[in-house]
Amino acid sequence: RQNALSGIDIRQKRLQTATGQSLPYDDLVIATGNTGSLDRVAGARQHALPCKTVADAERITQQLQRLDALSLPDRPVVLVGASFVGLEVLGEILRRFRRQWRFRLHVIEGRPGLMPDYEGLDGWLRAQCAGADIHWHTGRMVREVQRDAVLLDNGDLLESRLTLWCGGDLPSPQLAAWGLAEPGRYAPVLPGLQSVRDPHIWIAGDAAAFPHPLDKQAFHAIGMAAAIARNLRHAPDRLPCAYHPLPMPRLMSFGDQALLLTPTHALAHPAFLAGKEAVYQANFTRMNLPRNLAALKGLTENLGDSLNGMTGLLKRSWDTRTLTDARIFKAAGAP
Repeated sequence: RQNALSGIDIRQKRLQTATGQSLPYDDLVIATGNTGSLDRVAGARQHALPCKTVADAERITQQLQRLDALSLPDRPVVLVGASFVGLEVLGEILRRFRRQWRFRLHVIEGRPGLMPDYEGLDGWLRAQCAGADIHWHTGRMVREVQRDAVLLDNGDLLESRLTLWCGGDLPSPQLAAWGLAEPGRYAPVLPGLQSVRDPHIWIAGDAAAFPHPLDKQAFHAIGMAAAIARNLRHAPDRLPCAYHPLPMPRLMSFGDQALLLTPTHALAHPAFLAGKEAVYQANFTRMNLPRNLAALKGLTENLGDSLNGMTGLLKRSWDTRTLTDARIFKAAGAP
């Protein structure tokens, strides 16, 4: 059913939809994910472009290409948020437009530096942007987004013909409205992914506040879904099996470079771009297992194209660099 929920009656174990339907359930799985922070800043929803979906990314690409083609003396662009997503967007802008850079780009980040969890990574990321007209505003928050400007919390007014919103994600307010979380918080779960408020409600993905903090990554959502499926197959009187997250590192692209992020270190090397593509294809394949010969053929062709792409990435990386060229950044506070 494609619909929106207007409420959950936990006592009666029923859902109310926006179209007036009332649906009973025995067990309920909630995977609402995150919501953006656009609505928390005046004017952001009206004047900034989010980066949440494929359609958003395509729209940003079109607007950047349009702005690049205009005959203007100045092309100011504001990028709000320089964490994981924001840095990937920044890296892609650099990769596509660096040869003939025409933008005046302002990067706004609320934390005191870029990726401050790793020592020295801020300076390395800025060095990768050398030669481009980029102005850094770290430790700053956005107070208001206007049609042609962005107002910061220190009173600075930045001109902007295009504002890109890569600000941080927030818990869905529905979790609190349904009584499953405190306002502004994710829904706490037991190790078996049952809500602490109701044993018949299971929470997966970004919406879940696991007993041990987890990065908001797709492979956790997939693993949680599999764990919930196993628990739902068990007899009602059997204790749920706990979800055991894999200690997987994070891979972040930054233009022609990539970063492997672990709790203790960050490694920078172009070869990790191929690793990022491999992770994407592995998860894509898990979610699109073929059910007939036509689907199998399509999947085989897709994997073949992806393998060729990864081979090319690796070849270009090793033609100019070796593994010893990888930069290593220690996590702040790591032994």
